[in-house]
Amino acid sequence: MTNTDVTEQWAPTNKALPMVVRKNIKDFEPKIADHLKKVNDVLGGGFTFRYQGLTPDVINSSETNSYKDRIGEASEYYWRYTANLIADSCKDEMTKEAFVDSVSNKQIVNRYVDEDIKASWKVVIEDGKLVVIIPMNKYWSGSDQIAYFKLDSLL
Repeated sequence: MTNTDVTEQWAPTNKALPMVVRKNIKDFEPKIADHLKKVNDVLGGGFTFRYQGLTPDVINSSETNSYKDRIGEASEYYWRYTANLIADSCKDEMTKEAFVDSVSNKQIVNRYVDEDIKASWKVVIEDGKLVVIIPMNKYWSGSDQIAYFKLDSLL
């Protein structure tokens, strides 16, 4: 994954994002690439990080979202804790095998949504992808709690 791969995924029309947001995303790309490397080191390679739903409308959707200019930083937290969850859970060979089988598309997705869900995030396996659903009105809080999620409960 090169640095530009991450930026190009943020929105179909990346230039529609404000410059301050694009710069914040760019600043955190190296750390996000390190998290992806950690996942691939544990799982044997071929996995990718993807973004869904991160458009200017979604970024600006929450009236209480005072951190929207730091979306790259917040996203890095989600990638970090998701990578740690996968690395820790997949130390067990049976869990690792079940995870690789269940996430057959080898994609780990951060999906940003303009809706409220009960928690600060939700983890699901959908169409062979591991998806972390992040409501924009809570995206800055609770990312560290992913570390306590029982990944094997999805497998």
